[in-house]
Amino acid sequence: MPRRSVPKRWPTGMIEVAPNVYGYVQGGGVTGVSNGGLIVGNDSAIAVDALLVERLYMERQGEM
Repeated sequence: MPRRSVPKRWPTGMIEVAPNVYGYVQGGGVTGVSNGGLIVGNDSAIAVDALLVERLYMERQGEM
């Protein structure tokens, strides 16, 4: 398996990982990094909340 370089820091934000599937990643390099997600259907959407604290949840809500 090839070795991959992992960045020491990465930006916080929502990224599309597959059609209509989004991941919300917290910026890297800090303690307590957590992530969330969003799956979008034709008539509805579901948010996956795996964020550590309410402040992170509120920041993610602004990107939806």
